[in-house]
Amino acid sequence: MNSELIKAVTQIGIITADDVKRLTATELLVVLIEKLNEMVLHINDLDVVNDLFEKGVYDECVAILNEMALDGRLQALVEEAITGNIIVVPSMTVAQINDKIKNGGTILIKSGDYYLTSSESIEVKDNSHVIFEDGAVLRQQTVNATHYEMIDLRHVKNITLERPVCIGERPLHEGTDGEWGHGIAVHDCKNVTILDARVEETWGDGIYIGLPYNESYQYKNDNIKIIRPIIKHCSRNGISVTSSLDVLIDSPYIYKVDRTAPQSGIDIEPEYSSPSGVFLGRVRLTGQAIIDDCNYGVVAHLGELVDSDVDIVIEQLEVIHAMGGLHINSWNETNKGVISVEELICKHPHYSQLYIHNKGLNLPLRINQMVVLDRADGIEAGTNGEYGSAVWLKKDNEISYEVGGVVINHLEIGAGYGVEVYAQGECKDVRIKDLIIPPFNSYHNPVNTWDGDIIIDKMPVRDVTYGTPNYLKSDTYCHEMVYSKDIVMDQNYTLTIGSKLPDGDYTIRTLADNQETYFIQINLESGLTPIGFSNNIQLGTKTGYVILRKQGDTLILLEAYKTTGVN
Repeated sequence: MNSELIKAVTQIGIITADDVKRLTATELLVVLIEKLNEMVLHINDLDVVNDLFEKGVYDECVAILNEMALDGRLQALVEEAITGNIIVVPSMTVAQINDKIKNGGTILIKSGDYYLTSSESIEVKDNSHVIFEDGAVLRQQTVNATHYEMIDLRHVKNITLERPVCIGERPLHEGTDGEWGHGIAVHDCKNVTILDARVEETWGDGIYIGLPYNESYQYKNDNIKIIRPIIKHCSRNGISVTSSLDVLIDSPYIYKVDRTAPQSGIDIEPEYSSPSGVFLGRVRLTGQAIIDDCNYGVVAHLGELVDSDVDIVIEQLEVIHAMGGLHINSWNETNKGVISVEELICKHPHYSQLYIHNKGLNLPLRINQMVVLDRADGIEAGTNGEYGSAVWLKKDNEISYEVGGVVINHLEIGAGYGVEVYAQGECKDVRIKDLIIPPFNSYHNPVNTWDGDIIIDKMPVRDVTYGTPNYLKSDTYCHEMVYSKDIVMDQNYTLTIGSKLPDGDYTIRTLADNQETYFIQINLESGLTPIGFSNNIQLGTKTGYVILRKQGDTLILLEAYKTTGVN
């Protein structure tokens, strides 16, 4: 409504001066519509009607109403009057939308396309419940920007977003600079729930949770919930979790994140040191998380943390066609807490699916079950840790503190790896309770360590062919080794037992399904003395076995069955 129209309708008493002072332009128009309808239906004073026509008020009102009827604003006003909700329609500019929703409340985004430039965001304020109607889509139209945030939650609390849809401009993007074009950005917020978001084709992250640079903050991202998001074809990460107090991500589906590092489904990377330091509280990944065709499934990059209590919980993570499934980086021994994974499933992987880099002993990793299925077709199995291992533990030479602290209750690995478990550098307190591995040959070491302390409680050793040695490093061991029925008979196989082997009982058995025999030659490292057997033990006829006890500097034969070569 223009000023002349407001002046005219005030002069003839349709709207009072008090209305003009206390109501917005939209609210004034609602009042005008109500008064006009009342006058048309009930007035008998022809002088008033004549005044309306003479001053042009009636014609201008009709013109405004016709325009509003065409672009949906009239229907929105009627719906607002009926429901009490705030209605947003596509004909509104971004500035008009932000003005309309600035006081919070229940906000309905009507179906249609909403176009934003890189300098514009939908700015949601405190105590807002924003519902996107089916077909309501935010679209980024600037094609050369390095930064944008299509929905910006900044220093706000008590927010719910339902079914937001954000489509970026990546297919049309001009240039290669930048990685900060985000679909939804959560900056320093509290009590935020984002339900069923769909974010695609952004120049940065699908959803970014962090702190605003060069601004003070108060909420530190406390109680942030991302429920059932679908994120596709974003450039940097599907979801980034930087410095935050409490974040929950439930049942995400993230597909094909690529272009700029780290290209992960979910990146947990606390950052930004001012004004209250780098921090990370609780991060929970609940439900079934599916991450498909990204560089990494989940990255926990904790290098900036110091003296922090880490609490990361992952319930069920399924990673498909990825370079790495779970990637943990840490360069500080003062961090403590726990990283807990109930189930990690990696399908058609490319390289190492569990990579643990410089993680100190005070921050243990606990995995209940990890299954790595066959490597992707066309990916060549290497023989070193970087390219061949399903599980890769690494300590850099310059790291002075002890690293490791990993327990995996059940680890099952498919075909295609040169090394199933690879430790590069001295790794302590690493235990795999039950290891299931594929057939391997003379070019394949199932467990390979440079140094360290890896305990494998139970590991079947299958299909050792060609009669060449099977090397199990002296500081890596299992309590039960089972040679399968497919082993080549009448061959000689070497098992090396190291002097660092912890005291306890160890079983070596065969399940050969025939009457032939084969030899297990046990080599003892210097400092170990055999009691009751020589270095050649002959196993065969289906179920031969020996039980050995490591006790101090001796290896004692306790029991032998269908076995020759013992004293």
